[in-house]
Amino acid sequence: MGISNRMGFNFHNTPRDILVDIGYAGLILFALVMAFCAVRLIIRVMVKPTYFGIFCCTLLVFETPRIFFELVSFSNMHFSTLIVFTMLACALRPDRLKPLAAQ
Repeated sequence: MGISNRMGFNFHNTPRDILVDIGYAGLILFALVMAFCAVRLIIRVMVKPTYFGIFCCTLLVFETPRIFFELVSFSNMHFSTLIVFTMLACALRPDRLKPLAAQ
């Protein structure tokens, strides 16, 4: 592409950008972690729905199609990165934690 220092270069395609940055192994690991967390989030919300869980599933539906034309969840301190990792953290939150109001 004629960019010698690669600064500011973006493919506008998340899988392709990950592939260039960290290779096939990184792309596969990234995809497996994201898929595991997404499935866990959906199952968790179906079994025990909460408002925040439903909101996170809505964000999942919003962000998933964008990965092929935007850089989602792989850039430093971008709003979509924070949204995606907050959403996936909801899937990994332990059930034993009580809400703040109950403490």
